[in-house]
Amino acid sequence: MRRMKRGWLLSAASVGVFLAFSYLTGGFSGLAFAALLSAIILLSVSSPRRAGMMFYFFIGFLAGFTVAIVIGVKTNATGWESAALMALPFIGALVALFYGRKTDYLSWPIFGFRYKL
Repeated sequence: MRRMKRGWLLSAASVGVFLAFSYLTGGFSGLAFAALLSAIILLSVSSPRRAGMMFYFFIGFLAGFTVAIVIGVKTNATGWESAALMALPFIGALVALFYGRKTDYLSWPIFGFRYKL
């Protein structure tokens, strides 16, 4: 039990130093980004399933973002068309999360093969 307390103390101290350094170098915006990044990292290391969810979310978001950029450049979208393209990254993330739910987010596909996390 004592060992677990020490592990949490080390994690909390690391996050605290990271947040303090981020505030000193970047001000409030650096602190806000560091807090968001710390929350994402702490959530992802708490369980493999959550790490897999984060991985699937970011891969889907990146895929949707790439498709939105390509469509926007090819069609020269303006106005409401451009605003509609902003939904594609979130649609991509939702599709990826739905796809990953089949395997409980614990494996991910690359080039047709499935690898366990």
